[in-house]
Amino acid sequence: MAYIITADDDTLHAVTHGLMDRSDLSYLRARMQNALRSSGGVVSRFVARAKETLENINLSAMREKVETVMDRFTSRWDHDRIQEMHSIAQMRNAKPKMRKALMANPRYRALWQAGRAEGFGDLYQDDDVGAIGPTHVTFREIMNGSYISKVADEDHFVTYLGVYDEGLGEEVYNKTEKDYIRNTCDRVNEILDEGRYDPHSPICNTL
Repeated sequence: MAYIITADDDTLHAVTHGLMDRSDLSYLRARMQNALRSSGGVVSRFVARAKETLENINLSAMREKVETVMDRFTSRWDHDRIQEMHSIAQMRNAKPKMRKALMANPRYRALWQAGRAEGFGDLYQDDDVGAIGPTHVTFREIMNGSYISKVADEDHFVTYLGVYDEGLGEEVYNKTEKDYIRNTCDRVNEILDEGRYDPHSPICNTL
């Protein structure tokens, strides 16, 4: 079975051949500066381009991309099941069942619908276009039977009609799966509060 990883050429090269460290980069930049000083001001197009490339290397960003590709590769054998997730790496590499559940999170879904978040890119197919929160079928399936705490006299269990599988009379998610999803969505919201990473971007985009 073939397993295909998509990434830019520099990231794939770093994954297969290793990522240089800061001392290597400093050495190359120093050698470039020496070459420029000894050139007497006559700089070839090749040298100028090499200088620009060295100056623009961002090791931190490259390391993040490499780690993201490796996370995707090592998670290829994970089962497609509902599970609780705590790390961004787990979320970015979620399988179809978990992707569908995570995309029901109203806060993230609003960002995605506004074009401010990636929402798993082409890996997620929206079957309920435009819906969000209580109008979204998957959200109702996840939240059905959940305990809602507001103020002292208004705490209650929420029940949504029409969340049972036709013909079977069974809910799509059992209680344990709902707890896993809700806990993971709480973690997603914490990541969104930090305002940096897109937790559902397979290619390591920021918000």
